[in-house]
Amino acid sequence: MLNLLTRNQNKYINISVLALVLALPLSSCKNVTHEDKTNAAPPAVNLKDRVSITQGRATRNVQDVFECDVPGWRVTANGIIASEDGREWTVPADVAYATAPKATDLFNECNGVEMSSAEALDINTVPIVDIDKEGEVISFYFFGDNYAEIFVNERIIGVDPVPYWPFNTSVVRFRVNRPFMAGIKMIDWSENLGLGSETMRGVPFHTGDGGFVGVFKDADGQVITTTNEDWNVKPYYIAPLLDASCVKSDRTTEDCVVPPKIDAEKAYGAHWAIPEDWAATSFDDSDWQKASLYTNEDIGGSLNRPAYQNFTGLFDASDHDADFIWSSNLLLDNIVLARRQID
Repeated sequence: MLNLLTRNQNKYINISVLALVLALPLSSCKNVTHEDKTNAAPPAVNLKDRVSITQGRATRNVQDVFECDVPGWRVTANGIIASEDGREWTVPADVAYATAPKATDLFNECNGVEMSSAEALDINTVPIVDIDKEGEVISFYFFGDNYAEIFVNERIIGVDPVPYWPFNTSVVRFRVNRPFMAGIKMIDWSENLGLGSETMRGVPFHTGDGGFVGVFKDADGQVITTTNEDWNVKPYYIAPLLDASCVKSDRTTEDCVVPPKIDAEKAYGAHWAIPEDWAATSFDDSDWQKASLYTNEDIGGSLNRPAYQNFTGLFDASDHDADFIWSSNLLLDNIVLARRQID
């Protein structure tokens, strides 16, 4: 286990240099002669895999990524926060919302689209993104808490039309040859930027949960696959943390305590750079976790709304019941990437 921070006389100190030393293979710890010191190359440091720790609130730099006139709509902002190693991070996430095509609405109060079922949609009205011009047409229906970006063979084909709240359900279509690599960038949005939390029912630092469910269908409307245990996932932003040393080297957080809902102003965040090619077929995800599966009850009250309830025939079909997927921590992991080859 490689801890990110340590405690010394009740104070947190940075041990990034020590962490790098501990992370070296044992073979690098042999006795070194004068000649070895002269000729040996310095050990490489992979900045993409290096964790950065932030503390406290971010500075808001984008007031509204998205606006909506629905009562109770949540402000959807972005912020910038500097980590102790001098890097800057966009929170809750750097997204392609402003430039990428939006998925087609099945249910979106902000756009006035409120279908009663998936069958109410004329699927032929949904634009098709060509990945392979001679491929087959596939539809992907999805619901996420809160935001998702959909990739096929590294190409972004659609983003969630509502980044935060109110909840919504969407579909994208694409033409591709099988097998193909499906990638999903899943984000649990936050209002307390940098602190991984939101205001809810009068609680100023409520740690919101994530969750994503999806169904792939072929051109005949037959289910190809769903979100399930076959997906690989990896978290890239974890917050809020009272003690960042609880995060293990594999980014699991079962030893982390969820901060009190009224006292998280100085909480920490753990960040990792997202590889540019993470959604490519050739990307090596052998060190990623298997997706953790969650029931409707695990996801909770966010499903007791027509944005999900109107489509239980799609997501909760008896013969193709789709699982909610996320990383191993539904509360603390705020950016989670998911990948799967679909045959």
